[in-house]
Amino acid sequence: MKCFLTVAALVIVAPFLPGQAIAQSFSCPIGKQPSCLDYSDKVCSSFSKCVDQNAVCFDSYQCDYNGFTCKSNVLEIAKKHDALVDDYNRLIRTSKALSVEYDDLLEKSRRLADEHDDLKMRADEFQRCIQRASTLDETEYCRL
Repeated sequence: MKCFLTVAALVIVAPFLPGQAIAQSFSCPIGKQPSCLDYSDKVCSSFSKCVDQNAVCFDSYQCDYNGFTCKSNVLEIAKKHDALVDDYNRLIRTSKALSVEYDDLLEKSRRLADEHDDLKMRADEFQRCIQRASTLDETEYCRL
């Protein structure tokens, strides 16, 4: 089967190779029969995996134990990969924006906490001033 796919690949690629490459021969292991494909012919393995003359295949077991894969599978995986990269980059941008927003909110929170502490201190001073006053006229000198 491997030899058959090699022959099929050579038949598909042969028109695009320089003249010297076409003249080169190939060999198959003992017991394997080479074959040439005509237009609209398909190559099918004993596992009913078929490819036509437009298929681009890799060597058997190049990727993993499943054998060869076709260009359409690789393109589909590449599209999914690109989508994941886009999602990842979007999440990074969102994360950076949220980080900046968090830093801004943290700074605002610190300013508000300082302002709160200042107002509380002034309110406590005002309350002590009022409590120390013995007349209503003395309370007029208390300031917030």
